[in-house]
Amino acid sequence: MHRKSSRFCLTAMLGASVFIVLLSSSTQAQREDGPPMHDFSGTWTIKQDNNFLVTVELQQNGSEITGKASYNAGRKGIMRGTVQGRAWLQKDPTGRIGNNDHFEIEIFWHQGSGIYKGYTPGGRPYLVGETWPKGNPAGKVKWFSGPAAGNSGFPRRR
Repeated sequence: MHRKSSRFCLTAMLGASVFIVLLSSSTQAQREDGPPMHDFSGTWTIKQDNNFLVTVELQQNGSEITGKASYNAGRKGIMRGTVQGRAWLQKDPTGRIGNNDHFEIEIFWHQGSGIYKGYTPGGRPYLVGETWPKGNPAGKVKWFSGPAAGNSGFPRRR
């Protein structure tokens, strides 16, 4: 009997430890240390790894982002949508990686919506991230936006 209760206690402690680690890591990933360093306002292109190019026209007010989006759907013509999201700064407490802006928008198309999450690696003036259809995170595709996608880079906010 004593052996079963010891095993149960050990299993419960291990499970609680894993839960705490997962909770703390997801909390850290969502930490906001203030408004973003960059201004994401303007017209720029998101280049997806599946060869889709999405053009966004964004307005940024502090951390809030709104705007329009479009992409060429071939024979169906140009698809248009609206954008809603936010951006925020996450400081690197270790000083090894650098501060990053985080960027998260949802584009509402007529047939559904897409989630775009990204960040500025080391505070550089471009974004990298992943996108997926809302409700289907298994359909993730990587994307980037910056000089390599035909954009000049995002200016720093004053």
